[in-house]
Amino acid sequence: MTSPPQWIIGRNQAWRGNFRVRYWSREWQEIIYSGPQSYLEAVIDAGFDGVYLDNVDTYHELSAENPQAKAQMIAFVTALAQAARTKRPRFKIVVQNAEELLAEPEYLAALDAIAKEDLLFGIQGDGVRNRPGDISHSIEYLEIARRHDKPVFVVEYLEPAAAAAARDELRQHGFIPYFAERLLDRAPHDPAASRMPSRRGNSN
Repeated sequence: MTSPPQWIIGRNQAWRGNFRVRYWSREWQEIIYSGPQSYLEAVIDAGFDGVYLDNVDTYHELSAENPQAKAQMIAFVTALAQAARTKRPRFKIVVQNAEELLAEPEYLAALDAIAKEDLLFGIQGDGVRNRPGDISHSIEYLEIARRHDKPVFVVEYLEPAAAAAARDELRQHGFIPYFAERLLDRAPHDPAASRMPSRRGNSN
């Protein structure tokens, strides 16, 4: 039996078959975006126009091991974006969560859009309203993206009855609501709730 590479930290217990990695590892970066047979190359060659990057906020968990984890996550995303746009200039980069990184100009410039999970509900349990301070803290950063004309998607995991009111609240901020099931093998229960808001809803 061979030993796992050094860039693998361990299994992600929340999602079977997934692993936490040291994304600053050159070997890992070659696999993802910089090598001649990278995943990014495969994505572009398959004809896709962008990528959706989840778990960007994992740098929080790795800061104790690596004090540069935040800076290296910014570097990872910006380098991936540059590599993609070298081959396809209009390639889109959408990230999920870690909205505090929007305060970093280099990171903000690399993005085309951001998605935020559980903005209004879910931090303390599905369907439970988040504390006002948590909501306003995230909105403060998400507004940076809006001021730079970058769409802000908000992913909430709510039942249809609660989704209707949340949709209106999110659109008042100019955000684009999307209501989904937390498990990835299920379709959204309210596709109409995810439509783009009117131009007025996106105005600054």
